Amino acid sequence: MTRTFFEKTTASAAYPVTVSDCKTQSRIVSSADDTYLQALIRTAEQYAESYTGRALLTSTYKLYLNQFPSTIVVPRSPLVALTSIKYNDNDGAEQTLDASKYTLHKLERPFIVPAYGENWPATRSGMQAVTVEFTAGYGAAASDIPEGFRQALLFHVAHLYENREPDLIGTIISSIPNTLTALLNHWRIWEYHGE
Repeated sequence: MTRTFFEKTTASAAYPVTVSDCKTQSRIVSSADDTYLQALIRTAEQYAESYTGRALLTSTYKLYLNQFPSTIVVPRSPLVALTSIKYNDNDGAEQTLDASKYTLHKLERPFIVPAYGENWPATRSGMQAVTVEFTAGYGAAASDIPEGFRQALLFHVAHLYENREPDLIGTIISSIPNTLTALLNHWRIWEYHGE
């Protein structure tokens, strides 16, 4: 069974929405909570990326596998570039797989398979036997992110700003979390699980 995990190795320093946009959304006139709003923006960004399977601002990632599966599913979209596929051969030496040996399909959920007539090389077992480095995201600036996606982030930040405790006293229903899910579902990439 192929086990995978991935990490963002180089994150953008930019924010997917601005503090000014958040203040307009929540009708905040003071600057006293600007630092807090920045933290909420990062929280909303991380949640949105995890929930939708998309990268907002262009960042680099590494995907680690304990062996080659039949199909390598790239866990973030939109894919900007596939930098390299490296693996540990049977002797434990790191090798870089030549790009002619595989085919990249840049669909909504990108995936990689061996090129026609090729097979994945043998690897030494281990949690990082295969490393796929790639870049994904809509662009370097907040304005590159689709406006509907940005509105979902603003909505989420406003909700977090107004509701700082896990429980709301005296309310019967709370539709905000359901609304956020509905907004993000438009952008969500429903997972394909390869081998």
